[in-house]
Amino acid sequence: MVPTSSVGETNDKPFLGGRPQAAGLHLDRAPARHRAMTGRVLRVVPGKRRGTPRRRILATASVLVLSIVAAACSSTDSPVPAPTAPAAPTPLKVTAAPPPPPGATGPPAIAINTLPPVPVGSPTTFRDVGIAATVTDVEQVQLEARIPGETAGPGVGVTIELRNDTKAPVDLGGLAVNAYYGDGTPANANSSPPSAPASGSVQPGESGRGVYAFRIPAEQVSSLVVELNYNRSADVLTIRR
Repeated sequence: MVPTSSVGETNDKPFLGGRPQAAGLHLDRAPARHRAMTGRVLRVVPGKRRGTPRRRILATASVLVLSIVAAACSSTDSPVPAPTAPAAPTPLKVTAAPPPPPGATGPPAIAINTLPPVPVGSPTTFRDVGIAATVTDVEQVQLEARIPGETAGPGVGVTIELRNDTKAPVDLGGLAVNAYYGDGTPANANSSPPSAPASGSVQPGESGRGVYAFRIPAEQVSSLVVELNYNRSADVLTIRR
């Protein structure tokens, strides 16, 4: 029987017996030239093979994939900063204009023209609108308190006649009546009878009338002063008893 030996790798050096000079790939068969030179039959010894280039590429790719996955996980686990709330708007500072000094008022929109007073029973005229007014009667009456602010007691009922001297209808609702007594104390208006203010319109050349009631102490009736204003006139009419 021909003795057998093992070799690590093929080379051109003669096989001298024992272990091969370099460990490596084990061959299933020895090259023919070895057999020819030594006359021996080689047998295959199981052993490890060196890694091939393909296996190295696969290992490198695996390491690269694991690195990418780890990086993605670390970025996913990073805390997301919470959104910051918008800053509150700065409130505007509004400075109010200082009030005018006491007694200071602007010029009136219409120049007021107070006409000389006339006695009861004498006509006087709103000259700029063509309406004549006459206080025809001042009657002492006992008044009631019907609405908040009114008081019951002695007073007067002032009857006023208005004549339209223009060429167009005139609205009597634009008439305002005030009364004073004594040293200029305002008399409180009253809505109880005989109060019946003028209303409606008056055609050219025609007249209308109204009654206006005021609370006045009985002893002050002789000092009564009636003041008439019309909303489209700058004139102020004054009637004294």
